[in-house]
Amino acid sequence: MVNRLYRPLLVILLLTTAMMVITRPGYGSKSVSATLNENQIPVDMAAVLTITVEGGQSVDINMPEVKHLRFHRRGQSSQVQMINGSFSSSIATVYLVEPLEPGDYTIPPITVYCDGEELLTQPVSFTATAKSNTQSQTGDIRSSKKRIGSGKGAKLVFLKAQVQKETVYSGEMIPVRIEAYFNRKIQANLLTLPKLVGDGFVLSPLSDKPSRSMKQVDNSRYIVLGWTSFLTGIKEGSHPLHFELQAELLMPQRSRMFSRFRNQGLFQDDLFDDFFNDYQAKTVNVASPDLTLETVALPTEGRPINFSGAIGNFSLEVAANPDDVEIGEPITLTMSVQGTGNFDRVVAPYFPESKKWKKYSPSVQFEPENKRPDKGAKRFEQAIVAQDPTITEIPPLSLNYFDPVSGRYKEMTSDPIPLSIRSRPGQSGSPQLIQTSPQEQKEDTRTGIAITTNIEGLAPLKLRQGIPRPTIRPLFQQNWFILTMAMCGCLLLALVTIGAVRRQQQRNPERQLRATMKKRLGHHLKKIDQARSKNDSREFLALCRSAIQEQLGLHWQTEAAAITANDLEQRLEPGSSLITVFQMADQAAYGGLNLSAKEMDFHYSRIQEELGALL
Repeated sequence: MVNRLYRPLLVILLLTTAMMVITRPGYGSKSVSATLNENQIPVDMAAVLTITVEGGQSVDINMPEVKHLRFHRRGQSSQVQMINGSFSSSIATVYLVEPLEPGDYTIPPITVYCDGEELLTQPVSFTATAKSNTQSQTGDIRSSKKRIGSGKGAKLVFLKAQVQKETVYSGEMIPVRIEAYFNRKIQANLLTLPKLVGDGFVLSPLSDKPSRSMKQVDNSRYIVLGWTSFLTGIKEGSHPLHFELQAELLMPQRSRMFSRFRNQGLFQDDLFDDFFNDYQAKTVNVASPDLTLETVALPTEGRPINFSGAIGNFSLEVAANPDDVEIGEPITLTMSVQGTGNFDRVVAPYFPESKKWKKYSPSVQFEPENKRPDKGAKRFEQAIVAQDPTITEIPPLSLNYFDPVSGRYKEMTSDPIPLSIRSRPGQSGSPQLIQTSPQEQKEDTRTGIAITTNIEGLAPLKLRQGIPRPTIRPLFQQNWFILTMAMCGCLLLALVTIGAVRRQQQRNPERQLRATMKKRLGHHLKKIDQARSKNDSREFLALCRSAIQEQLGLHWQTEAAAITANDLEQRLEPGSSLITVFQMADQAAYGGLNLSAKEMDFHYSRIQEELGALL
């Protein structure tokens, strides 16, 4: 009977495991690829390496170290698409690849950690040629769209960039301050972050939360968005460059004079003199004045053999733990490099080669100060093993760098660390034979088994067979094992059911979309009702406008923030309350339009009815 019960359970376990593997959502759906935009690169140029991960949500990339190659991270973007009811996502990370010497290069497989999984790209090969003779035209690239410069005539919006110095060493990081000025009398939406247009320099990623301030320029007040970042010279020579960003301006078409009132648009605290009855959204590219920066080569005189390219001002601290060990036991070296400079080129301090030591690859962790990539501490932890009992200290470790202020190479050397190495028992001096006393036998009074004793270092030996047991019961016939298998089978069946439900949900994106819209609509209606109960007309209309944009954005599969009153008039039926409320919200943002409690009650019910009809 036990065998009859066991066999069906085993079959169920195997079948459910197979079904779980087959029906697992997203199984095997992640992939990674690496592409280079050029197969031949001059040594004074850089190529774009794009690492794309399909089907992931978070990505962490471990770039390999390749001799005579430098990698500069430029940024990361993500994209989600829905095609024929199927969702797909991808994350693209962009690096600049800078060859330092001519030759054939192969970038080895790059390790990418995606949602807990480890992925590898395919190797990428290219050829680095000698310096190009023609002047690169990248610095003269201009956007095909109309640009607004930063001259005196640019009264609505302009862009400025400032650097601390105009001559830098190759690989040196210099701070850059970028400021976008928006006239307080317009409403604007920032569509893109400032980007570098030019050749020979790399811009560190900008924060998506710029600083905000108010400044007076030529008798006009401006809202100023500011970013502090860093430029790194990667190509020798003189390079013109500038910065560009894209913004959307709401341009007035006609106006009438009103008293001063508070704007509820982008900056929340602007004061206007005019109330705009109508306006038009206009996308513009804003460019800063050209900067000319020069990159010079690092001097060859006095350059150390193992120079890694670190430029700045650094200090070195080294500690070891423990400092009293037996021979063969590992010791952890903690090395901290602190200061200011290009920490991406700082490597672990050099440990002298010696047959007396065995060393392992160090781990690295960078701790920036105030989120600055050029200031902080880079810590290395390296395991070393002493292989000679005569060792009395850990030798000095050295690290070199280039100081741009003095224009010379400098070397940091740590102090030797005293160390106590003890030999293991039985290993001091020449090898010794283990002496054992004569074997003695005695009988265990409980089992009647004769055992040997007095053999140093060995377990006692049983010289006679013990008491035999009558039967040996197989594992699969034991009750606890059968119960455990039954519980596993039930658990796997439950997991299969959950997986089937999830797959069914993924096959019906419309149901997911309706559920999302219903949830978001309930959230918006709750906030709108709170504004209505406080009799706050402006907040009521602003919340209604956000609810209409988000619900229609989900319904139309478009960007919610890009929906305007013109879109509603073109795509909704005439007389829709959504159009009326949206236009009233726009007027309230620029003027002193107020609604009574009765009017808010009326529009609240109409908004609730029409947005609910979209579900």
